[in-house]
Amino acid sequence: MSINPYYHLIFSAICPCIIWYKLKLVFITIDESKGKEKKTNTFVIIKANSIKQVLGILEDKMRGSVIDFTIASVTETTYSDVIF
Repeated sequence: MSINPYYHLIFSAICPCIIWYKLKLVFITIDESKGKEKKTNTFVIIKANSIKQVLGILEDKMRGSVIDFTIASVTETTYSDVIF
């Protein structure tokens, strides 16, 4: 068994979902001292039944966020359970 550290775990309590998806998000901020864009990668896992549902859950959770981000990748995992 391997243990993978992730910074964010998102799951929907109303969905009896069975698949975990791994997303790589790139947050874009402005370094005010240098006046340049700074990109920070982070990984998120989301439990859903489809990629379409993953994107909907992510959009719902990120609604109201003031930070810009892009989705670099979405992949289906082989995880059967997640301990948090």
